[in-house]
Amino acid sequence: DEEEISVNASALSLGIRAQKNYSAKIFIDETSGRILDNLHKLARNYSGKKDADKLLKSIIKTIVKMGILYKNDLFTENELKLIDEFRNRFHSLAKSIITLYEVDFKFDRSVLTRMCQECQELTHKIISKHLTQKSHARIDYVFNYVSNIEFLEYSFNP
Repeated sequence: DEEEISVNASALSLGIRAQKNYSAKIFIDETSGRILDNLHKLARNYSGKKDADKLLKSIIKTIVKMGILYKNDLFTENELKLIDEFRNRFHSLAKSIITLYEVDFKFDRSVLTRMCQECQELTHKIISKHLTQKSHARIDYVFNYVSNIEFLEYSFNP
């Protein structure tokens, strides 16, 4: 009986992991995957494997959960407007990061930090009625990590 329970438990565990991997593939395209891989490498070089893994896991869990909510039409009209606003601000943030990387400007950490905080606040508003406090903590971890002054300096100053 114990062997059957352990086989069932590992089958269940394997099934759950397979579902999570499948969900991640649905909501994270190839380009996003490459960006996440590069962020993971940068974070690993900055603060070590454990923190980099936690950052990546938090990002992926958040993307998958929000993707499931979106795919199942669970967002209100107001939340959909917030999603559009988030998308626009996040694209501006991404363009700023690319420009800083390509043009070799001295980065203005206050601008990047403010842009990250705006995206963080919007994300909290979007999920406020849908996800748990643990998800809110993951979002805080992600945005606090990437907007950390030392991390930004490490990322942009050779």
